[in-house]
Amino acid sequence: MKRALPLVAAVAVLAGGIALRPGAETGACAAEGGAVVPRSDCAATAATSPQSCAATTEGFRTVRARPGRGGVDLAFSRRVRRPVQIDVFQVATTRTVLRERLVARFTNRTETVRWNGRAQRGRKAVRDGLLFARFRLKDERGRTDERRVTLRRLEGRFSVRPDFYRRASCGSLTAFKLERAAFTRSLGIAYRLARAGTVTVEIRRGGRVVRRLRATRRAALRTYRARFDASRARRGLYEVRLVYTSDQGSLTSSLYAQRL
Repeated sequence: MKRALPLVAAVAVLAGGIALRPGAETGACAAEGGAVVPRSDCAATAATSPQSCAATTEGFRTVRARPGRGGVDLAFSRRVRRPVQIDVFQVATTRTVLRERLVARFTNRTETVRWNGRAQRGRKAVRDGLLFARFRLKDERGRTDERRVTLRRLEGRFSVRPDFYRRASCGSLTAFKLERAAFTRSLGIAYRLARAGTVTVEIRRGGRVVRRLRATRRAALRTYRARFDASRARRGLYEVRLVYTSDQGSLTSSLYAQRL
């Protein structure tokens, strides 16, 4: 059973157009390559390797979306025989960022779902723009494994887009996510470490760095949040690259969001 970490006092730091503050957040445990550090909200039996962590806390093996004519296949494979819920949200049209709008829901699924791309929830039709499919599975202990796949709809056809959300992990980078897959004036960023280390965050467009947060020492088990001021940013796909370094090695992870 998960337990929340105590809330820590908010601290703001402004650097290169990005503001950061530590907070508290919980998440599921899953496997990741590299050094593994047990999370405080993991199972009572500590995970000591990527393999043992995966065997005890990871519900999915894989999730994926396969676009085709007339819709998209939402596919998954599981480590545990538990039902899966898939929710599809529209988060942006071609010019407007939306609040997460639930357009389809599939419950108690055990095999690939074929979605025809039409709204099944609410009164508004699915439009060209950005969406994401959220896969959720609860194991026998009630722990949730959540994955997301970003989709783009253009002229009625779907394609898979780069991730804006990195699944929770028992590895050194336990959480890393962007506020949305699309943004206009600003973009929220959050991450948390299992082991203290040095973190650099870069915002890139077309391979060029447009904002950089200088390397800073960060504590373990605290969620740090950043906000990229995009009021003067050009339209296009932006990469948020996080570089983490500790005495155990280094790790680089990238997420993406579209500036409308």
